[in-house]
Amino acid sequence: MVILYGTLGFHPEKLLGAIPSMKGHLERVVVYTATERGEALRQSNKALSIVESTLSPMGVEMEHRTFSGPWDFCGIVNRLMKDLEKEDRENVVFNLTGGPKTMTVAATITCLFLGLRAMYVPEEEGNHEAIELPLFRIPYSSVLSQVQHKVLETIDEQEPESLQELSSMLNRSNATITFHVKKLEDMGAIRFEEDERSRSIRVPRLTSAGRIILTAQDILSEKR
Repeated sequence: MVILYGTLGFHPEKLLGAIPSMKGHLERVVVYTATERGEALRQSNKALSIVESTLSPMGVEMEHRTFSGPWDFCGIVNRLMKDLEKEDRENVVFNLTGGPKTMTVAATITCLFLGLRAMYVPEEEGNHEAIELPLFRIPYSSVLSQVQHKVLETIDEQEPESLQELSSMLNRSNATITFHVKKLEDMGAIRFEEDERSRSIRVPRLTSAGRIILTAQDILSEKR
């Protein structure tokens, strides 16, 4: 049993081109498009209709899902992760070819985070044979310690107003929290805002990348 995920733009062959390379019974295809208007919407709907009419005689179910827009990179990654959390990811193959580059790069990041099989259909005219990409799961256990994961969770859920408050919430010394926070800042997972009352106080907040890391780690932890 195989479930094919893919992003779709205006060219249905970029999505459908992965099907001949599927190993195992193709049960379902999940297609993502971005909300469009005018001529772009017409072309998107036409491509979607071709995909549906191709899959129907094959007895393959198609699910159509939309992103609110094609440029919200972090929103797309989080949506994909939440959707894939519900799947048996051992059976998922992701076609990374179609749609705006923002969508395909977001899908690539998702595959790296979750360790999904990924395929790409070459875009050269007349050559649509899919190739499997040698992606690998990013081992977050080697770059994100349990303490750092807890730091991210606490900042996300409780929004401490200073590093001292964060240290108190976690019952850790200021020096320990400062060390881990610096690592997370270097990683791009958190940033600091100035406190309106005092410029000497640094207020830690998650970045969009930090939320993506936290979401991915939570999904992988649940699987374990």
